[in-house]
Amino acid sequence: MRNLSSARFYGIYADSDTDDPMLATIADKLPHGSGIDADWTIDRQENGKYVCCNSYHMMNEHGYYVGWQNFTVKLDSDGKLLDVQLNGGHSYQARRSMLLDYLNDTFAYIFQ
Repeated sequence: MRNLSSARFYGIYADSDTDDPMLATIADKLPHGSGIDADWTIDRQENGKYVCCNSYHMMNEHGYYVGWQNFTVKLDSDGKLLDVQLNGGHSYQARRSMLLDYLNDTFAYIFQ
């Protein structure tokens, strides 16, 4: 796994060892902060699509951290958003906070 972390890329790891200009573009656009607090992993699929994984740091109504909600962002070979999915975790908190809507809005804006 190649570490893309630098002054521009904070906590981003890629499964690809090749120099892929789209990989660098995607890594540059991925957000960090506002709940998206874990390291990113990017996997380039054999069909040319990209799968980006991270976790959202869940909070309750009192402002206490209650755990992590894993999610996946799928992009096409041109870096356009295909899908955002929640992967297990705190489904009640995710539904209550409308996390999927927040993530869809965030990534639709970034990867339009």
